[in-house]
Amino acid sequence: MLGMVILVLISMLGASAYWASTQEERMSGNARERLRSFEAGEASLRDCETVLAGASLPPFDGTGGMYVAAPITSSQVYQTVDWNSSTATRVLNAGPSSAMVSVNRQPACIIEQMITLQEPGLGNSSQGGLEMREVTVYRVTARGFGSGPNSRVTLQTIYRR
Repeated sequence: MLGMVILVLISMLGASAYWASTQEERMSGNARERLRSFEAGEASLRDCETVLAGASLPPFDGTGGMYVAAPITSSQVYQTVDWNSSTATRVLNAGPSSAMVSVNRQPACIIEQMITLQEPGLGNSSQGGLEMREVTVYRVTARGFGSGPNSRVTLQTIYRR
C-alpha cells in the first residue's frame, strides 16, 4: 500500500513537471514570435522613414502607403486602411536571402502627412530676428508579422522633415 502511495506521488510530480515544461515551451515560442513580428515591423518602419528622408516625396494621394492624415475627430488612416492590400500600403520588398522569408506575410507601412508648422531656424533674418522655416510632421505606422497567422505587431513613429 505504501508503495502505491509513493507511486501516485511520483506520478503527480512527473505530470506537473511535464505541464510546467510544456507551458515554458509555449511562452518561449510566443516570445520568439513576438520578437520576429517586432523585427519585421521595425524593418518596415525604417523603410518608410527612408522614403521620408529622400530628396523628394511621392504624392500623398492614398496609393503606395502615402496619405494625408484624417482630422483628429475621425478615424485615423492607420485604423481604417486595408493592411492586406499591396496598393494601399508600402510592402517591404525583402529579397529571398533576408530574414523576412520566415514570416507569414511581408511587413507593410503607411505614411500620413499630419501638419506643417513654422519653427525658428538657425540663421537670422534681415529684420534681426530668427528666420522661420517650414517643418512638416508625418506619422509612420508599420505592421510586422511573425511566422504564424496570429502574430502581429503595430509600430508607430513621428517624423519631421
